[in-house]
Amino acid sequence: MYDVDVEWFRKHYKRVYDIAEARNKFVAVIKEKVSDKEKKALIELEQCMTLDLQYDCSNRYWFLQDLTYFHSKIQRDSGLGNVHYMCITGPTTPLPIYTFVSQHVMQERVLSKCIEETRRLDKTTQKKALRNGPSDKPSPQLRTTPCKNKEWCKCNLNYASMVRRNSFGKRTKLCIPDDMGRLQNLDEHRFGDEYVSVECSSACKCSKNCPRRQLQKGGKKMLVVLCEDERNEYELVAGEPIVAGELIGELVGELFLAPQQEEDSNGSPVAKRSKPDASSPMNRTTQLNLKDGPFYKTFSIFNAEMAIISRHIGNAMRFIRHSESPNSLFIETLSRVNHKDPIIPRMGVFASKDIAIGDKITAFFY
Repeated sequence: MYDVDVEWFRKHYKRVYDIAEARNKFVAVIKEKVSDKEKKALIELEQCMTLDLQYDCSNRYWFLQDLTYFHSKIQRDSGLGNVHYMCITGPTTPLPIYTFVSQHVMQERVLSKCIEETRRLDKTTQKKALRNGPSDKPSPQLRTTPCKNKEWCKCNLNYASMVRRNSFGKRTKLCIPDDMGRLQNLDEHRFGDEYVSVECSSACKCSKNCPRRQLQKGGKKMLVVLCEDERNEYELVAGEPIVAGELIGELVGELFLAPQQEEDSNGSPVAKRSKPDASSPMNRTTQLNLKDGPFYKTFSIFNAEMAIISRHIGNAMRFIRHSESPNSLFIETLSRVNHKDPIIPRMGVFASKDIAIGDKITAFFY
């Protein structure tokens, strides 16, 4: 390591300097929370490089640094915040191995289903819009909107005509952001509530900076995938403060059609089996075994047949863990930049309460 003038470095490499500053603040917070001397020593390696570590290419530290570099590069290319990987436990802790992506991957059959569902929803919206007047005129708002072009905003109309009820007929609750883009009243969420967010599109005639385009802009916060306990393995931790209602990120992975139930060939109503799903390269048994925690998430509002599997393909959101008193919510989000594009179901992760540096990000799964 070499001594470099801080002001010179900040002036010429501001982005790298800011990343290092945020990372050092996080490490300092984690260090304060730990009393075990061995763990403190491992944390200090994140701040001060030793000669032994510098030349030990087989050390797990360098593998995690590689993950940090390449996954953060993918994030930045999509306009998202950095992801850091750290481990302060023994060498037996399994390393996170998966394909990192910043948006869903899917096969053609799944995309066709999205296009089919979009046509159905758009047709419903057009019928409702005709009752409210021509589409080339400003639309009356069913509720207030923070959209920068309030007169033309179509979001609340889209909610009323597309996703007011989920796939099972249950009434949903629309989450409207404030002028800062933070979803309001998420702390009032109760088990069983179906929250949904609707974002602006080209039909609203607003700019990309509109506060009602949070998922389109993406989460900017630094996140840390941290292992501080071998029993819990790796967990998602806030790398910087996150305010209630703020977007943490988007849960992405392999978007697929969930196996459907069909009667057995002998007609027995109790002898049912799951129909194999050709839309996924994984076999049916594997799919059914992945219905645990953040690795399997269904879309009950957009289309109950669709789900995300993020065990082998995903992003940092796959490390969110279950909690009885969570600090974040998964919210289905209707979002497309161009109003003529197909709607791809998306799952935003929003903070339901203020989250401090070093706090684990949790959600209620069961």
